[in-house]
Amino acid sequence: MFWNRRPRRKDDLPFSVDPRRVNGLVGLTALFLPLALWLTSLGATGCFMTSISHFYYARLGGDVLVGALTVIGMTLIVFYQYKGDEGPENRAHSFWNAIWAKVAGLAALGVAFFPTGFWGCAYSGRETSRFLLTGTRVTGPDPTQNHTIYDDGATVTGTVTDDFWTSFAIWPDAEAVPWLVHNLHYLSAAAMFLILGYFSMFVFTGVQSGRATQTRSLEGPVTVRKWRRNAIYRAMGGLIYLSIAGLAVKLGALEFWLKGDPDALRAFLETWDGFRLTFVFEALALVAFGISWMVKGRLLPGLEDMSGEEPGAPAHRV
Repeated sequence: MFWNRRPRRKDDLPFSVDPRRVNGLVGLTALFLPLALWLTSLGATGCFMTSISHFYYARLGGDVLVGALTVIGMTLIVFYQYKGDEGPENRAHSFWNAIWAKVAGLAALGVAFFPTGFWGCAYSGRETSRFLLTGTRVTGPDPTQNHTIYDDGATVTGTVTDDFWTSFAIWPDAEAVPWLVHNLHYLSAAAMFLILGYFSMFVFTGVQSGRATQTRSLEGPVTVRKWRRNAIYRAMGGLIYLSIAGLAVKLGALEFWLKGDPDALRAFLETWDGFRLTFVFEALALVAFGISWMVKGRLLPGLEDMSGEEPGAPAHRV
């Protein structure tokens, strides 16, 4: 009978998960996230935010931002598992690299669910669906009738705040929030980009298959295609680190160089935000991250390894 049927083995399943496609999915999500957020600013948002993180407060952009970062974060956490084999062909897939992938995934979730402060835009009367209130109260004829609450003349009151953590009413004001808690978003973003830059510069550039070398072994000169991939990996890793350095300039101005000069700090921020430089640097890092992982997923043509029984044998694409 059907209930006595032996279960299928894992390798008997009619489908498979290609790790290269998983890498490609992560890359595509990161690559198109800045573009998707920019498109929301043309209509649903009503304003081009000063940073990618500030799209959390946008009507549609917040859903796009949190959704994309959740896909990236959960993929990094769930799919990258250590196989317990640190042989020569798995040097890049070491125990610690698997751990770092999970840390990057957790950091991506931290960026998504611990939003930055302020709204990132002067809406000038435009509505937005994401704002924070403290001391929220609903008053009206019958506040329990949620489906007709506004028809019954009920009103929602509360104090608007631009600080995510004070909206929980655990702390009376922003100054009372512990430094570590208040900066979870920025620490998560820094950890995510630092680790992703490391993967692009040092992990993806390693030789993991004999097809990547001219000797068809794990040693020796790499093939032209592997050299091209490594050139892209290093360039994209460099762009990620360049973006981090650019964002560090703003942090230095806020916390150190201009902290004691309000007028100079205000002028600096007006110029910085006027050119949306935080958005530019964050978008640059995400695009570089996306391209690097798309190359890893072999989504770009002309970069696949070639295989053959010996170096001089006719080769075919794999």
